[in-house]
Amino acid sequence: MANKTEKTSKKPIVHDAGIRTVSVVRNTWILEVPEEVCKVEGFAKGTLVCLTFKDNAIQARYIKPPSDKFQKTSRRVLERNFAAYEEMRKIDD
Repeated sequence: MANKTEKTSKKPIVHDAGIRTVSVVRNTWILEVPEEVCKVEGFAKGTLVCLTFKDNAIQARYIKPPSDKFQKTSRRVLERNFAAYEEMRKIDD
């Protein structure tokens, strides 16, 4: 029996079977989109997909990785307020 991908003009995407699961919460899985798929589909490297079982169906949403500007800003805020974060961590423990 022939695969449907053999009849299409696009080359099938070949990747390892180990798609990394980032998180599972109740009926939702967050998976890492393989790098090969990101290249073919034009997604940024590090894109995640959120799969949720709801109403006898699967809902999917893509989660784009944070931009370089956002990451730099986050690091600056953390560095500037690191002492406060450490103090809150001690109170929580």
